[in-house]
Amino acid sequence: MYLLVAKFLDGESTLSEQEQIDNWLREDAANEKLFRDLERLWKESKLLLEFPEFDTATAWDKVAAATVEKATALEPITGTRPFKKWLSIGAVAAAILLIALFLGPLSSTEMTTAQAKDHALTLELPDHTRVRLMAGSKLTYPTVFEENKRAVSLEGAAYFDVTRNEKQPFVVDANAVEVNVLGTSFYVTNSTKNQATVAVTSGKVRMKMKNSNKTSSALILTPGQKGVLLNNTLQSVVDTNASYYASGVLQLKDITLNHALQVLSQISNTSITVEALPMSVKQQLINISFQNQTLEQMLDELCLISHTRWQKRDEQYLILAK
Repeated sequence: MYLLVAKFLDGESTLSEQEQIDNWLREDAANEKLFRDLERLWKESKLLLEFPEFDTATAWDKVAAATVEKATALEPITGTRPFKKWLSIGAVAAAILLIALFLGPLSSTEMTTAQAKDHALTLELPDHTRVRLMAGSKLTYPTVFEENKRAVSLEGAAYFDVTRNEKQPFVVDANAVEVNVLGTSFYVTNSTKNQATVAVTSGKVRMKMKNSNKTSSALILTPGQKGVLLNNTLQSVVDTNASYYASGVLQLKDITLNHALQVLSQISNTSITVEALPMSVKQQLINISFQNQTLEQMLDELCLISHTRWQKRDEQYLILAK
């Protein structure tokens, strides 16, 4: 693709080659990002090549000698093309191929980290996948995805609406588990390095335990199912909180405090237990709604209206009398 882009930028491409470029740009947002990088490189190289001591022909001869075999494999060439004609591609091809030769393919390895502190954060990844990053969570991803996969790393919780691309699977590294999809919507949370949940709202998801060779170390999940990793074991359970995962809004209407705590435990994959509370307190009716809040923020509000308090002990939350 380097030679084809180089010819296009230097005004040497044919109509057929221009059409190939257009199709390539439409295939993936990452291709457009790469093209813009090459275009910037071309403009900068023009300034460099204004210096008289820079011998473009010599530079091109050196690059072509080392890369002609590789370039031919990348770009099928029809008909006969005298080698001298290649020189008409110009300085831009020399500059691009020099970098390709010595630095490797021009796919960016620069990483971006998005962090949602007190509030949820909505962002769009380079492939147009949309992510709602929950408060207190962090997502790390490359500015340009690799050709064969789209890999991101998650700490905390996030909802993904993945742009479908069968040639480029989407992979989420969530501490102890790895999630693989082609194009779907799902919610991931990892409260500790040994606990995680994946809830699917559309499509199909593969949830796999990392560093495990057991046959039970992977699950295929479909809408209405949730995969839970707990005590080094994966299991699939029925899930009824799809609306929360998709919107970040949780409404608890006319349910007991005990039931409300069970819901919070389910969506966060965290142990929440009641300790020495009177039955009248556990059975009091709760009416409250939450939106894109962390578990501890929700517990703060729930305890406020129920006149209780929470305490964290190891990885467990305890609900106590005031």
